[in-house]
Amino acid sequence: MNIFVYFHYSPMHRSLFSIAFLIHLIILYSLLTNHHAQAQGKVIEISAVTIDSMSSKPIINVQVINKLTGERFFSDSSGRIKAIAMKTDSLVVTATGYSYKILCFKDSLLREKYNLLIRLNKIQIELPNVNVSPDREFDEIQRDAKNLGYNRQDYVVHGFEVLASPLTAIYQRTSRREKDKQGYAKLMNEVQKRELLREILQKYIDLGIFQLSPADVSPFIDFCNISESMLSNAQEYDIAAYMKSRYEEFIKKR
Repeated sequence: MNIFVYFHYSPMHRSLFSIAFLIHLIILYSLLTNHHAQAQGKVIEISAVTIDSMSSKPIINVQVINKLTGERFFSDSSGRIKAIAMKTDSLVVTATGYSYKILCFKDSLLREKYNLLIRLNKIQIELPNVNVSPDREFDEIQRDAKNLGYNRQDYVVHGFEVLASPLTAIYQRTSRREKDKQGYAKLMNEVQKRELLREILQKYIDLGIFQLSPADVSPFIDFCNISESMLSNAQEYDIAAYMKSRYEEFIKKR
């Protein structure tokens, strides 16, 4: 004789069961969300070796730049680099003459330390055959300076030498020849300063921080008007932040 036992759930029982099940789902979701949030806010360590993608030789002078904070990390002489960042941060790996790569561990499994082998590709540049017209004015100044026998180390007397050779000091202040020497030295100093600024700016353009056409580079350098003192003494982050603020104004006025 088969005996069947039937359990009867009242509407109240079904309602309580549904509520309990819903509470369990909410608790489970909260735990998972909290774990995910903790993982995303985790500080991680990155240890990497950067090599040439073709030769597999280590690349030296590698930089890792945190795009959010601007913090920079530099490689040692063997190309090994260590960096500390938040798991959600984006890191730009770059080296002179190579294309850059962006690292982000936001969607990666959580680890305290990531060991990486990074391959960078050399930048390939193909230039068309063009006739280059040199800056004749600068060439003339340079040619005249060479005829003068310009030497930036001794083109002017200073300090106790002025007392020892007062006539020489007066001559240097009044002579057209000596003024040409000093003017050339000043011009060369300005040219070198602009080339350094151009090199810094080009790095930021390559990283996508600034969007400037080749024709806009020189006007933007003039617009920034960065002094020699600032270029010589300021931290690179301060220069980048200043350029960024001037860039926004430059775009508005362009």
